[in-house]
Amino acid sequence: MPGNQNHAAHPRRKPLAPLPGELSGPVRDFVAALRRMHGELGYSLKDLEGRLPASRSSLSRYLRGQSLPDERLLVQWCKLSFTGEDRLPALVELLHRAQEAADAGESGVTPSPEPEGATVAEPPAGDTTAPPAGRRRLRLALAVLGTAAVLAAAALAVPALTGPDDSPDGGGTPPLQTPAGAPARP
Repeated sequence: MPGNQNHAAHPRRKPLAPLPGELSGPVRDFVAALRRMHGELGYSLKDLEGRLPASRSSLSRYLRGQSLPDERLLVQWCKLSFTGEDRLPALVELLHRAQEAADAGESGVTPSPEPEGATVAEPPAGDTTAPPAGRRRLRLALAVLGTAAVLAAAALAVPALTGPDDSPDGGGTPPLQTPAGAPARP
């Protein structure tokens, strides 16, 4: 029935509660931008759960500012929106600032979780220091360097493996072997 609020074209969405007052700085800026994009998308958390690799409760925590998504999830979230990809660089920058603030303990937010399947080493029992803020950037730099090394090795290996053969018969391909008693095909 057209105009019905429960019609599939108009899914019922519970409005988001106001952001907590203790949420401030870069984390508040990121969560506010994420909420704007979420509002423009028009998807319920249940719809998002089906389109993103995150649970409904995790998505809710991100929109309430209780935790931060990882960059991979943010990219996928932005791709659901026509204008989200245009905002992606700004949102990623806000996410990085929010993660640094969370790592430094400047807000009550949980830093972004490690991707699925990753193991996190527990700190020693007496260690109460927060991880350095630049650790995430160091891991990214090491990943980029590792990728560059693998690509360079592949660039050197491919010509060596596909180059001309210096065999005594002139480098041609060997003749086809035929089973005994079968006539050779021209």
